[in-house]
Amino acid sequence: MARISRQQAMNGRAPGRAWLALAAGAALAGCGGGDGLVAGDAPAEASASTIDQGRQIFRHDTFGDETFWSDTLRMHEVIAKAVDPKTALSVGLKVDAEALPAEVVKGIQDGSISLTDPATTIALLKLGAVVGLEGTVESIDGKDTLTRVGVTCALCHSTVDDSFAAGIGKRLDGWPNRDLDPGRIISLSPALKPAQKAVYASWGKGKYDPRYNFDGRNGPQVIPPAYGLAGIHRITVTGDGPLVVREKSHPASPMTLDQALYEMELVGHDFYLFVDKDSERPAVVYRRKGYDYGVISLDVVS
Repeated sequence: MARISRQQAMNGRAPGRAWLALAAGAALAGCGGGDGLVAGDAPAEASASTIDQGRQIFRHDTFGDETFWSDTLRMHEVIAKAVDPKTALSVGLKVDAEALPAEVVKGIQDGSISLTDPATTIALLKLGAVVGLEGTVESIDGKDTLTRVGVTCALCHSTVDDSFAAGIGKRLDGWPNRDLDPGRIISLSPALKPAQKAVYASWGKGKYDPRYNFDGRNGPQVIPPAYGLAGIHRITVTGDGPLVVREKSHPASPMTLDQALYEMELVGHDFYLFVDKDSERPAVVYRRKGYDYGVISLDVVS
């Protein structure tokens, strides 16, 4: 049975067809995505140019959200004044080592580039090296100045392999950034009232509430991965309070048990819901303790 290992995924490149799902579904995941997967029709193999386009959208497209992060929250001002690389790494932001020129790598290693100066953060944004953040850097009075900042899907749904240092390495696209503390970051905004700052600061690492900005109800959710979203057309969050119920509807093509195991390994989850090709009944394959698997199927009782 063919499988994909974590090591294969950790090369920073998702499988070709997965880029279509990442680009199309990452925004959906970030706005209330689920943590369970069901079988769906996988996208057809795409051309190299289409795969590259999907990768660029996932990594670099803000979809115009600078209007929120800059115009409303004024986070570009916060970064310019108080967020040096050491602080950025402490709240879970990641740096793409492959975007760093050789002289920058050398400067970080020998200490000639300061990691306690916000100007270094601006330089990293100018290089496009901060995962999930897109900054507009302009020269004003001869000084590089951050004038706007936006967020991409990769902020929450990518991490790095720490191959250079903690928080600095090659990208792992689609993996959830559970080190990220979005609430703490947002709470630094000068545009927020103290009560709002307290709510944001209460979320903790690896959690985000995509609806708080709209309904004012505090219910942070664990940041989900962005992979495994092929065929997902809609995710509806219907519950509030201590118990959050998610209703999902997915198209599903019948598949064999081996195919279901492959898909489960592909998306990196511990279970996978599918329609069994032989019995034509819904079933769940899951990872047991040790190295084997289990499968649960349903019998309809009249």
